[in-house]
Amino acid sequence: MSALLDRFKQRKIVQWALAASIAVLPLTSAAAGAAETDFLVEGFHNAIQTQLTKIGALEVIGRATVARYASTEMTPGEIGHELGVANVLQGSVLRVANDLQLSVQLTEAATGRQLWAEAYERSLTVEQLFDILEDVAGQIAGALEVALTPGD
Repeated sequence: MSALLDRFKQRKIVQWALAASIAVLPLTSAAAGAAETDFLVEGFHNAIQTQLTKIGALEVIGRATVARYASTEMTPGEIGHELGVANVLQGSVLRVANDLQLSVQLTEAATGRQLWAEAYERSLTVEQLFDILEDVAGQIAGALEVALTPGD
């Protein structure tokens, strides 16, 4: 009976570890051709990835690994299976003058179920950018039900 219980516990640990994994796909630009918007899009992707990496209980696939999915037609399920992650974050950035909209969606790869989505509309200031990034990382962690350790 003890061996069966140990196997069950190990399976639960593996399931939890998989559930706490994510691929943050490169964000897309909703406005074509603006070089400064492309720079902003890449900056958002890097910052979100960095914020999520700071969450100790969350396994985040590296930036170089997800870069090849920048303009893919693959579904989150296909990408999740290929990368061995349970969750995929996708998003887009739209900039019009000094207004910014960041839309992100978190999808459970195995089912295609959208776990969480949010659209942020803010004036383009440095202070607002950091607030948006902190909020996104916190909401994703909550959607994944990851217990944050003190200091994360």
